[in-house]
Amino acid sequence: MRGLSPVGPVHTDIVSVGIFLKNPAKFAELRPMDRWVAISFGLGRVARHRLITRKVIEYGPRFWHVANVPTVDGVDDELIELLAEAYHLVARS
Repeated sequence: MRGLSPVGPVHTDIVSVGIFLKNPAKFAELRPMDRWVAISFGLGRVARHRLITRKVIEYGPRFWHVANVPTVDGVDDELIELLAEAYHLVARS
């Protein structure tokens, strides 16, 4: 959350499956797993990151990405930039 604070206001919605990040529409999901937190987000393109290990799914004009983050240290500047891109994409919609 600290990395997203310069991007703009982020509302967290805590649900049974995890945490949804909104601005006000959902732009990312955090789902706790056994060994990592799966951070899911949509972009208008296919992105690459060392933690995006699952197949990127195309849905309409967007591409759904899942980054498996084992520790908070895994949230690097590159991943924050991808989340910021997802934030702005939803804000424009």
